[in-house]
Amino acid sequence: MAEETMRPPAEPLSEMERYLTALAECHSHREVAQALCSAIARMLPQSSGLFWKLSPDREIWRLISRWSDGAAECIEPAEGAELLPEPAEGQLLIELVAQGLRLGELRVDDREQLTELEQRLLKALASAAAATLAVLVLQRRVRQRNVRDPLTGLFNARYLEDTLARELYRAQRCQSNLTLIRIEPDRISDFIREHSPECADRILQLMADVLHRSFRGSDVCARITDYGFCILLVDAALASGYQRAAALREELSELRFNRRGQTFGPVGVSAGVAAYPEHARSYGELIDAADSAVTRAREEGGERALTAELLRPASLC
Repeated sequence: MAEETMRPPAEPLSEMERYLTALAECHSHREVAQALCSAIARMLPQSSGLFWKLSPDREIWRLISRWSDGAAECIEPAEGAELLPEPAEGQLLIELVAQGLRLGELRVDDREQLTELEQRLLKALASAAAATLAVLVLQRRVRQRNVRDPLTGLFNARYLEDTLARELYRAQRCQSNLTLIRIEPDRISDFIREHSPECADRILQLMADVLHRSFRGSDVCARITDYGFCILLVDAALASGYQRAAALREELSELRFNRRGQTFGPVGVSAGVAAYPEHARSYGELIDAADSAVTRAREEGGERALTAELLRPASLC
């Protein structure tokens, strides 16, 4: 009889199974937060609280979910803060930590009203959510290592080619435009001989910073060779793509940095611009067209932006 009274009730076990199943099916931080808050709302319907998530880059906190009166809801848009705000009086704070990563914080109202068993339940639910969040963060880091250039943080050549093939297919289906900009420093070899490869790397990082802030989220900025970049402009016509390339080339050509009292730079920059459907029908042709344009720009003295020459007769474009 004593053993019977020590067994957990069937309902909490059923809810825990439901919660763990939901976590296993989560593919985003928001889904994990919703699963966690929904489970708490079902298992502790008299409780209320908030879920704060730390962004994967560990730079900003976001309030993304809450629960009360037996129901949970996502907060749209999420409330962001660089520092985690001070907790309200009487809140129970539960950190979500797993795999050495700080991932979020659970804030439960009216701590004094929670029994010790309820607090242990909350911590167990939070721990399971933290484990799932850690897996998502680590998976994201692996994906980024596979598609990101470690020096600049831009996408790599493989990612650009995959995206270009996909976007070109979409452009053909929707009869929309696609523009590719090729960027290369003109005198990078002379710069390396005069200074050092480390100084050249710093110039590349500064160029990447400009690319990061100059384009839309739908555009793709990639480092495709040791000293070459490509920018894929989705739904952009040739004329507007050329204007952006020319402005970008001028900005990149003025980059300088200081180290130990010495100023380094600038290095001249050339740009080549190619577009679908004017210059190519396949992604290989589009890359070749942009390459030929930037090569011609450098052969003509550098520090200029040129559009590609037609690779097909105009009647076929």
